Amino acid sequence: MIFKSFTLTFLVLLISYLPATLSYEFQYEKDTNIMILSQIDFPQAIQQYPYLLVNFYARWCKYSKKLAPEYLKLSQTLKKDNSEVKIAKVEAYDEKALAQEFDIEGFPTIKMFISGVPHEYYGDKTESHILEFINRKLKKPLSTVSNIKSLENFLKEYEWIAVLIGEDNNPGVLEAASKLQDVLFVSTTSDAIKKKYGDLTNGEFFLLNNVTKGYKVGIEELNTENILSFIKNNRFSATIPRFGRGTAEHIMSSEEPAMILIKDNSQASKTAEEAFTTASQDLNGKIFMTIADYQEEIGQLLAKSLGVKQEELPAVIFLCM
Repeated sequence: MIFKSFTLTFLVLLISYLPATLSYEFQYEKDTNIMILSQIDFPQAIQQYPYLLVNFYARWCKYSKKLAPEYLKLSQTLKKDNSEVKIAKVEAYDEKALAQEFDIEGFPTIKMFISGVPHEYYGDKTESHILEFINRKLKKPLSTVSNIKSLENFLKEYEWIAVLIGEDNNPGVLEAASKLQDVLFVSTTSDAIKKKYGDLTNGEFFLLNNVTKGYKVGIEELNTENILSFIKNNRFSATIPRFGRGTAEHIMSSEEPAMILIKDNSQASKTAEEAFTTASQDLNGKIFMTIADYQEEIGQLLAKSLGVKQEELPAVIFLCM
């Protein structure tokens, strides 16, 4: 199920009888550096490696199969970069005890274990996006954009981009970036970008949305608390957001009711979208509203998980936690 009201329980697994200095021999996928883990050796893996990325998959799942080449590319990149992050996979359909222990509700599910604590990845299942998630968790420097075109290209992939004018070593920004996986954090010193978004100066910060291309400049003091509060208050305010990894995470983590329009390219869907937009204005934020496009993979996944067939579109789903 894509939507379910739950609280993640962070588990730290300690094997008291295994000396910390003892190295455990793990099985690896052929000709790769991807560990193959099971219930037997999983506890040793998360004890031995402070940073462990795990793909919980099912061999029969088409989405797991689609992830496989991206996951292989990711493993090669991490190896090339001598990353401290180790990479593994678990056939979670067979390893049902592990799947239940770590709340695996669909395939594939990716989690990064940091000192034994799981952090779930909600983003696109591509090498570049997963690597971005890893870097945030490691609190690595932000992505850098050097011109307006680069920023616009990022907007094709991400729903929200938080832009820091100036160098990328602000600790408050780095900490916020590590906490928000559904917002891309970048830094820039480009004069063209500074001018386009309000003659900004070094140290200023703004938020971009890929639907409206609108932005808000804010925050006098760039500390973590101010940044997180600013993004929370502004990222959904401009328009009805499209359904994506960020909106899905928002719905799952929020207690407020939500309404989703699942549409396709039909005239009926266009009419429904106009009515949905009008309703959003009338409700004035009392219900979180988002639009999912059936032409996109994530829209099809959503429809399937909610039992909505394509011939039934457009469909409006009301979710109450």
